[in-house]
Amino acid sequence: QLNKGNTDKAKETMRKLISEKVESGKTEKEAKSALKSSVTAYWKPLYLEAYRDGDTDEMYRIRKLLASLGLYDSTADTCSNWIKSSKNN
Repeated sequence: QLNKGNTDKAKETMRKLISEKVESGKTEKEAKSALKSSVTAYWKPLYLEAYRDGDTDEMYRIRKLLASLGLYDSTADTCSNWIKSSKNN
């Protein structure tokens, strides 16, 4: 849903996934952390590809989508750190 820009549906799915993880014994913090890891694993390579291609529109779109989920304290800082870490590797 998120890839298609449906942020409301994506947020609802995120809430469900967090609830399911909490019901299975995780704390809410652990559930959010696990979900954040999955979101990062998917979106980080796509963001870095857009950065390498100079596609600022796509970079903005991804940042906006990620921000809508509320998983990151600062989506802009997170994305900047992804770029910095990719330059160091």
